[in-house]
Amino acid sequence: MDIMCECSEDCKEYAKRSIQKYPDCVIKRRIRQQKKREENKKTIISYLGGECVDCGMKAAVVDEVMQIGKARFAPMCAFDVEHTNWKKKKQNVGYMSTYSWNRIREELDDGECVLVCRVCHAIRSRNLQLDPEFKKKRAANNRKSWKNQYTESPQALNTTSA
Repeated sequence: MDIMCECSEDCKEYAKRSIQKYPDCVIKRRIRQQKKREENKKTIISYLGGECVDCGMKAAVVDEVMQIGKARFAPMCAFDVEHTNWKKKKQNVGYMSTYSWNRIREELDDGECVLVCRVCHAIRSRNLQLDPEFKKKRAANNRKSWKNQYTESPQALNTTSA
């Protein structure tokens, strides 16, 4: 029973080892996930209005940024989702690209998200990093998740169990 496609030997070998978990070809699965990411990105952009809330740049099916009259258009890859209230942020929307649309919409609505272009997103992120309350929370999270790799192993401490 060969359910694999005509792919490379690496793909076939990988699929044979994990036949119960991934009965489909690895390459086909990755292509399917990429299409889902692109569809979700288009849906997110249209759900959030299709233009940057700061500068007014509009999302369009173009290869590069262009201007027609007073309107500026950019490809969809030039847009990000920004949480206006970082305290309500549960998850980064960029990591949710293969999730179901219902889960993505929940995060967009609960996290009070807006659509911004990458330049405006960088400016907003820089301004957020200057906020003292955000700095405090970020420092606390860094301390909590930080692990000292040199003190956790007995070899690093020069102690032996013998």
